[in-house]
Amino acid sequence: TDFDWDHIQQTKDAPLRMEHLDAMMKSAASHKLEVLPILGGHLPDARPGWKHADLWKKYVTALVERYRKQISFWEVWNEMNYSGFWGDKVSPQEYTKLLKATSETIKAADPEAKVIFGGLAGLDLKFLEQVCREKGYEYFDVMNYHSYNSDGLPEEKISEFRRLQRLMDKYLSLIHISEPTRPY
Repeated sequence: TDFDWDHIQQTKDAPLRMEHLDAMMKSAASHKLEVLPILGGHLPDARPGWKHADLWKKYVTALVERYRKQISFWEVWNEMNYSGFWGDKVSPQEYTKLLKATSETIKAADPEAKVIFGGLAGLDLKFLEQVCREKGYEYFDVMNYHSYNSDGLPEEKISEFRRLQRLMDKYLSLIHISEPTRPY
């Protein structure tokens, strides 16, 4: 679910209001559900949100500290390869900066937390490759993208997953990790 910044803080000088998130988290816990928050959004006076790093990091820190016992995974932005959500000209370089700052902020507040790459709008390998060239692979634990091809059978997605796996293998081989889990 979206943990949109502008639903938590009205302006950059306003207090963070998380009562609605508290209620959702309580309801989720009562139904034994885990919540996957998507960090994103823009304040009216801090737009686009990702250009206001100090304010952004305060927002992220407050959320992770508040929910660290309930939330293990944090998704960094939604469809950042689409200008409508990004709020500006799409930029893999700028997303990498945001991913790095957010990942470091999350891990400082909860070293056990896992960072999820923001859901790409479709399998945009060009965008992802540029993020990886900027060493963005160092700042997420889980890859994520939104597959919108609803016309085909699920089996038709296998070639898409394999292209993604090849790209991830290319860059993951540059860092020291244990054997990656293969989804296929």
